[in-house]
Amino acid sequence: MHSTFRFHSISLRAGVFVDGGAHGRGSNGKSAPMDRGYLPHGTNAPDLGSRIQYKIMHHLLIFTRFPVAGKAKTRLIPALGPEGAAKLHRCMTEHVVDAARAALRVLGARAGNLTIYCEGAPIESFRAWLGRDLRYAVQSGMDIGMRMRQAFEETFQAGADSVILVGSDLPELTSEILLLAIEGLEGHDMAIGPATDGGYYLIGMRSFHPELFEKIGWGTEKVLMQTLDAARCLGLSFTELPVLSDVDRPEDLTRLERIPDGLGRFLQK
Repeated sequence: MHSTFRFHSISLRAGVFVDGGAHGRGSNGKSAPMDRGYLPHGTNAPDLGSRIQYKIMHHLLIFTRFPVAGKAKTRLIPALGPEGAAKLHRCMTEHVVDAARAALRVLGARAGNLTIYCEGAPIESFRAWLGRDLRYAVQSGMDIGMRMRQAFEETFQAGADSVILVGSDLPELTSEILLLAIEGLEGHDMAIGPATDGGYYLIGMRSFHPELFEKIGWGTEKVLMQTLDAARCLGLSFTELPVLSDVDRPEDLTRLERIPDGLGRFLQK
């Protein structure tokens, strides 16, 4: 799984995408190209909670690993050192968890579970770190595709109406973005958050479609394209979110400059 975002002057309402058309709905109700752009940190979205009457139960999943120095965000170690890379990972994960909690509060009675899918430490260590009010599960699978597939399958088998999975290295993620995904899934089969590197930072669906995780070149710039091709082959309607960037390599650290207080906002927490 990868991550990304941009923004210029597009509406915060998610676009509707069917049969591969990268189009949203224009003011005249007709299909119009979606202007992808970056959503700056702190941007105020419309009050989606008061605008929409949610009809289904939405569950959120977050994939992360324990912030152990030397084992977390290893590609950032040349720039930040082992402790700095682990600290940044810890702060970004906490940021994403806070955004997910805020989004679920808006849903009220339609808020499902927030589950942390763990890697790198026992569940009790995650519970002590992120809180005992959340659910926890262990990531299982040989690659990211298998792990995501397993997480979706488990959650749908438990009775979920809608499942959204998001990564944890997303300092630009906001609760408003998560609500856009939730809003999109009220009327469409799938939601996807494109990443600047050609992958995606978020995927959500109304029912389990294992084909979305098959024959994907994980770790390549083709992940998003191949996933959307699979969705079109299945005849799924989907809503596409704005583009975000994850922070995974030293060159990605410059993206934190878009956020008030930049890198220091995370490293000084």
